[in-house]
Amino acid sequence: VTGRAIFGVDVRVPGMLFATVVRPDVLGGSLSAVVDTAARGVPGVRDVVTISSGVAVVADHTWAAFEGAAALQCRWTSDFAMSSADISRHNAELCEGEGVVAKEEGDAMVALAAGAKRHTAVYEVPYLAHATMEPMNCTAHVEADRCEIWAPTQNPQGTQQAAAQITGLPIENVTVHVTYLGCGWGRRSLTDFVEDAVETSMKAGAPVQVVWTREEDMRNDQYRPSSLIRFEGAVDEKGQLSAL
Repeated sequence: VTGRAIFGVDVRVPGMLFATVVRPDVLGGSLSAVVDTAARGVPGVRDVVTISSGVAVVADHTWAAFEGAAALQCRWTSDFAMSSADISRHNAELCEGEGVVAKEEGDAMVALAAGAKRHTAVYEVPYLAHATMEPMNCTAHVEADRCEIWAPTQNPQGTQQAAAQITGLPIENVTVHVTYLGCGWGRRSLTDFVEDAVETSMKAGAPVQVVWTREEDMRNDQYRPSSLIRFEGAVDEKGQLSAL
């Protein structure tokens, strides 16, 4: 493999490999054991390495990396025991307490009591993955004295700083090429996918393009927060809003 076009940027890096990362099945989990015999037996798989975020499967092409990742047997440990139902119940309990007043005009409680008709509505959303159209991806080439990155990042300075911290290189020795984002929503301002590529390149001793599977993206996004909001209002005899 001598190189490929990455989202409009022609990258020609001799010996480039391709990888994907298997992460914990629960946020905050850690790897306790991995059996990689079957993964290493997948045609095209070059290596299986552990990195900070999980287990990276390095291969001659992305599909082989995906197939190798599917063949891994990982055991994870985690102290996290809260379910979606627990989170929803916790948010509902918070709604019963006193809130922080952001703005107050008049006496809402008096106006509510005096209203001709009262209405209550609850709006709730869970933790949501950004689900960007383009899979999370980054290409990194780490050498002894320099690091070069191609990434659809909304935060090139943060990308540069993260790579410098991981490699121990001076920040001026890290070059970041910003490619087209393929959809961002703010998700690509974070650097977890960049860190995957930098660490994998260091472990593989070669330039590596890391691509997340959609499943890993849904399970390991930097989620939009859950929210439960309760509105209470009243209307007067003419149906006009009198309190909120």
